[in-house]
Amino acid sequence: MTEMECEYSSSDSEGRQVVIFDLDGTIIDSSASMEASFRAAFSRVHGQQDGVPFEELRKRQGVPFPTICQEMGWSAALPAAFIEESRRRMGSVRVFPGMESILRELSGEGVILALLTGKDRSRSVQILAQFGLHDLFESTVCGDDALPGKPEPAGVRELILRCGSTPDRTTYVGDAPADFWCAQRAGVRFIGVKCGLGSRRCLKAWAAGLPATRQG
Repeated sequence: MTEMECEYSSSDSEGRQVVIFDLDGTIIDSSASMEASFRAAFSRVHGQQDGVPFEELRKRQGVPFPTICQEMGWSAALPAAFIEESRRRMGSVRVFPGMESILRELSGEGVILALLTGKDRSRSVQILAQFGLHDLFESTVCGDDALPGKPEPAGVRELILRCGSTPDRTTYVGDAPADFWCAQRAGVRFIGVKCGLGSRRCLKAWAAGLPATRQG
């Protein structure tokens, strides 16, 4: 991650704030694992070694994987194969530098943390537990929950409801176009993460109550 963009507008609403985080590309760096797992699963299921369409997956990052498969006309067996290959590579997943301290700082300040991810619940819980982060999140919505996935706003709205908050007291942090549109449709502030260093700067500005500006 070498670039970062964020858009933020302050709110004067009283009460506890909620920050909803995306997982892949925001809290964790799973890019290498994701590409290797997709290529292995696609080759196994479709019998295609060359021209594996990973860029189609990358462009739709944040959308639940079964939804992507349906949109692209890929085999219905691909999601299970992808999860299997991903589990084999779980050890290569890393938390972005500084992200754990940001999460703990926000939680310590009384901010409610929630998670919205297109990843299935089993792997999401496993990854968060692996890094000791699971207990920081008051609620999670995952890609295999019975809600429309991103970019539909249902997940954000559900988390706001569970956390007893309102859109004007909620910020969504993500790295993909699906995250941006999800936040827009839910009527919440959005911080777009494009690099670890930039994300730390932007989130700390937010936590301090300062307007975070677009970073190039």
